[in-house]
Amino acid sequence: MPVGGRFLKVVIYLSMLCLLVLSISGCSAVSDLMMGKGGNDKDTPEEEVYAPEDLDMIGVEGEEKEEDAESLSVALFFADDEGKSLVKEMRNIKKTEGVARSTINELISGPTGTGLLPTIPQETMLLDINVKEDGLCIVDFSGELVSGGAAGVIPEELTVYSIVNTLTQFETIDRVQFRLGGQEVSNLGKNIPASVPLMEKTDFIGN
Repeated sequence: MPVGGRFLKVVIYLSMLCLLVLSISGCSAVSDLMMGKGGNDKDTPEEEVYAPEDLDMIGVEGEEKEEDAESLSVALFFADDEGKSLVKEMRNIKKTEGVARSTINELISGPTGTGLLPTIPQETMLLDINVKEDGLCIVDFSGELVSGGAAGVIPEELTVYSIVNTLTQFETIDRVQFRLGGQEVSNLGKNIPASVPLMEKTDFIGN
């Protein structure tokens, strides 16, 4: 056989062999892709797995559920059913930075127990409250505090000292300065001097 013909057969044979090898490699790669193999594992994010004890803290969207806000038990002073003395009612409120403000708003909302009367007219608004570092609490009410529905029904002393005694239960407050509509007042009602801060007075608290 001529040399040229033999060389041509060798070339054809090698070409077919290369095509066969490439075909087998291609099939293997396709098979790997179909079976989920191949690719760079580092590029595929791993699914986060939660331990069983963590599941109670995971919400529907995978976020942590909010825990119930921590609560604080505070004393609110209301009038007894005869309007002659103050009676303490314990109440749980959410523990927040403005706990004094929350407590006074609870006092304005009135008692929940039977046999107790509100000491602050419900239309009264708490305008501002500011606790100083030296223990002074400046509390500012709307004018309804002394002219609202409870005025004349509950003695002024009970109204004022229900507020003072409620606020001074906190360690950071030892005296209370009243303001009405942002203005300093010399008297609360007719009988109570208020030009100076008032301190806790237990004389009005009943047994």
